[in-house]
Amino acid sequence: MDVRGKAEKRYYEVSLKVSRERQEQVCDYIIEKLAGGVVIEDVEDETEVGLKFYIPEERGVNFKKDLAVFIAGESASGTAAPEAIKSRLIADIEWVQAYKESIQAVTVGDIYIRPPWKSASLEGLIEIVIEPKMAFGTGSHETTRLCLAEINKHFRAGQSLFDLGCGSGILSILAAKKGARKVKGVDIDVTAVANARENIVINGVEKEIEIEFGSVEKAREDGQCDFLVANLIKSSILEMYDSIREAVVSGGIIVLSGLLLQDKEDIELMLRTKGDRAFEVHQDGQWLAYTVFKR
Repeated sequence: MDVRGKAEKRYYEVSLKVSRERQEQVCDYIIEKLAGGVVIEDVEDETEVGLKFYIPEERGVNFKKDLAVFIAGESASGTAAPEAIKSRLIADIEWVQAYKESIQAVTVGDIYIRPPWKSASLEGLIEIVIEPKMAFGTGSHETTRLCLAEINKHFRAGQSLFDLGCGSGILSILAAKKGARKVKGVDIDVTAVANARENIVINGVEKEIEIEFGSVEKAREDGQCDFLVANLIKSSILEMYDSIREAVVSGGIIVLSGLLLQDKEDIELMLRTKGDRAFEVHQDGQWLAYTVFKR
């Protein structure tokens, strides 16, 4: 009898560096076209961010050329060198272990965010468990940390929150765990909607949170909310700000993030033009968050 072992499946571990400005777009491209997730290796004060992802060996390495062109975007260089995208073959079990080890628990004030396979938090912390199927929303990115801190500081039990661009659902989950009366999270990415729905079940807050596909128009369905958080990009915030304001009660709070230092002048001009002169600005690295107190 001829008994032969099954060939072990292997994966390419792919690593590269991109500018902070292109980070989100490149992560979205990788998730949509190549892999189910991206590991972000961020070192404070560095201009570039490291990205790592895993794809099956049978896919080959031809993807490097298209990825390099996408990274370059409309830059003067035209294309980025595929040679700058490093790869090595590793065993199936090795990449799973490597991926899990790369996802660390994060503490933001008294909030403890962990993947399901990490140990539970110390007593006294607000624990959020996130299945890391997206590049953002695990608590490691500056804009997520900024939004978490502002919700933790200003949100009160019994209030309602609208989470515009909810991603993994992490901000909605924090509001629910702080005693929200009602939370609605929306996103135009179907992957984000599915991941957020999974995470609210993991955290046992599915009764308090409603996750839907859509954008700011969904805010009109339930009347005005007490608190709205929009972790987006500058162009989206500028485009939707009138609708964002209309969705929030007088005396409510709006948190705007996903903004870089270079966006400061445009955002503050918009706020002053709309009559929202009562706001705070918070910074983490190259990123900003605005907490607006609506009159």
